[in-house]
Amino acid sequence: PVEHRAAGRVLLSTSDGAALFTGGPDGGIEEIHGYRESAVAGEGGTCLPCGEGMDQVLSVCRDMMLEWIGDMQRGEVQLSEIASPGLREAYQGLLAHAEHRALDQVVTMELLTMPGAVVQKQTLLWRNQIGPHQSWVRAGDRRDHWHGFYGSCDKETPVFSNIFVLGIPKHLSGKYVERANQRLARLGLGASSAPSSAVSYTHLTLPTKRIV
Repeated sequence: PVEHRAAGRVLLSTSDGAALFTGGPDGGIEEIHGYRESAVAGEGGTCLPCGEGMDQVLSVCRDMMLEWIGDMQRGEVQLSEIASPGLREAYQGLLAHAEHRALDQVVTMELLTMPGAVVQKQTLLWRNQIGPHQSWVRAGDRRDHWHGFYGSCDKETPVFSNIFVLGIPKHLSGKYVERANQRLARLGLGASSAPSSAVSYTHLTLPTKRIV
């Protein structure tokens, strides 16, 4: 309740511990500045890198999906191994679309981040910003890449806490996570599979916040 959050009486850790908030004078949620920069030893703080660093992280994510979809295309992974009927159907359509094209020309960042491009209403990559969802920076709308949750020249730069690579079932994700971690380690980051076989994603974040 608002009356119990006021004047800093409550601390709220959000986004896997990437940011720390408290209640302001009126009970509204306010970030505790300095936490992100100092809570983890070394450079970079608790959140994902921005600019060129983010480009490198997204390159790892795309390469994971390229290898995963390539394995399905080569028959090394069977669609029947994917439990979700909707996900099987989505990949079946994608593989048909890529049948006579180079896979790296099909599996683009645009494809992976556009809602509904592969899986109905969803993206295959997702990034969380820090803090309450209503405070996230949004320059577009739900029809745009990332559902519109990105910055622009007239908006502040978003701060991202983690990334999800969606659509790779837990029981099939091991080798993709292992290879991704070889590259992510150089960025001080780590990836792990979903904690439950009921969901299909790989989680990229700081090793100190890794889901196991």
